[in-house]
This record gives sequence, structure tokens and C-alpha cells, in this order.
Amino acid sequence: MNSPTGERLGFRSIPGFVKSLARRPSQMVHRVFWRSIAALTRGCLRSAAYHLNEMVGFPEQYHPLYSRGLLHFLWFLLKPIEGGLALRLRHLVARGLFARCGKGVTLRPGVSIYDGRALSIGDHVSIGNGSYIGGGPVNIGDNVRMARYVVIETFDHHFNRLDIPIRLQDGQNKPVVIEEDVWIGVRVTICPGVRIGRGSVIGAGSVVTRNIPEYSVAAGVPARVIRSRSAQQDGKSPV
Repeated sequence: MNSPTGERLGFRSIPGFVKSLARRPSQMVHRVFWRSIAALTRGCLRSAAYHLNEMVGFPEQYHPLYSRGLLHFLWFLLKPIEGGLALRLRHLVARGLFARCGKGVTLRPGVSIYDGRALSIGDHVSIGNGSYIGGGPVNIGDNVRMARYVVIETFDHHFNRLDIPIRLQDGQNKPVVIEEDVWIGVRVTICPGVRIGRGSVIGAGSVVTRNIPEYSVAAGVPARVIRSRSAQQDGKSPV
């Protein structure tokens, strides 16, 4: 008489079931291994999306695997990778992360964005390796070129009180605006609340603490205007 357990498993007897396992151990091991990998991958993606969801707070009607959580996860994976394919993929992810990301945007490896929802980038913009853009409103116009390790900071910390540590005092985000056709050199720092006028050039290593008029060439710490491009074109003496 066949065992009920053996019939339920599709074998005539328990010993037969054991023999079949012994004949095909490699197939069973491979099947269990790949199913475990698939389950682990799904679990990691869901967990990462869930925790990123808690940080970025995307609308609840979107499924976690197709929302900002996954986009942040993909950005993290693509961030250090060189090559044309990685550039195109970063641009594709940025179109979902940023408030606006125009066409022809180049985001080099190592670019860090504090809050993409507050970042608007125009067309044909290039942001160099290792650059950082803060979390306040940042508006970058068309045809802007940013070299490596540029920092755009938008948060200004208060330090007026002496009775409590600076880290416990309030602060505020101040918007930064970079107008069209601006060239920003290597390791430039742009401070909160600054507007850089169109057609301006900022020299390498400068710290921009105040507004820069359009078509200006500025450099230094703090940055100051050393000449005007429009005056030079008109044949006048540079400012």
C-alpha cells in the first residue's frame, strides 16, 4: 500500500522520492539558489524603496518600486560610473528626480543633489565631476557649464545666539539662480541667495557671496567683478 504522503508528493513511496532527490541534487540546488537570489533581490529593492520613501515622501498612490525611492536607489548606483551609457541613464533618472531637467543635460560621475524636487535645470547644461547642489530652490538656465567640484550651497545657518551651540540654532534656505550661458570654473563655491547674471564667467576657486551682473568676469575670495564682457565687446575699457 502506497504511503499517503508519497501519493501527495507524486511518488509511489517515500523511498522513491528520496532516490529521485539523490539522482538530481545539482538541479535542486541550482533551482533553490536562483529562487533565493530572486527573492533576496526583490526584498532588498522593496526595503530600499520603502526607507527612501520615508525620506523623500513621494505620493502614496505610486508603487514604491516605480517611484522616487527607486529613482534615488538607481541614482546611487549610477553616481560613480563613467561612460556614455551611464551619462544617458543618469539623465533619464534625473528627469524623474528633478523638478525640471532639460534636454542635452550632462551629469558627470560623483554629482550629488540634496533635493532634486527643488532643482530646475535648463537645456544643454553640463555639471562636472564631484559637484554638489544643496537643497534650497536652485534654478540653472540653458547652456550653463559647471566644471569639477563646484558647490552650490543654499542653506544659511544662524549663529547669533551665544547661549546655545550653533548646530542647535535655526537656519533658512535661500534660492540660487544661475542664468543662461554662464561658465563656472573648478572648485567654485556659490553661497545662498546669490544670482549670477547671464553670460558671466566665474574664475576657478572663487567664492561667490553676492550677485554678479550679467556678462561679467568675476574671480577671487570673495568674488568680485574684474571686467565686463559687454564693455570689452563694445570697444570700451574693461571695468
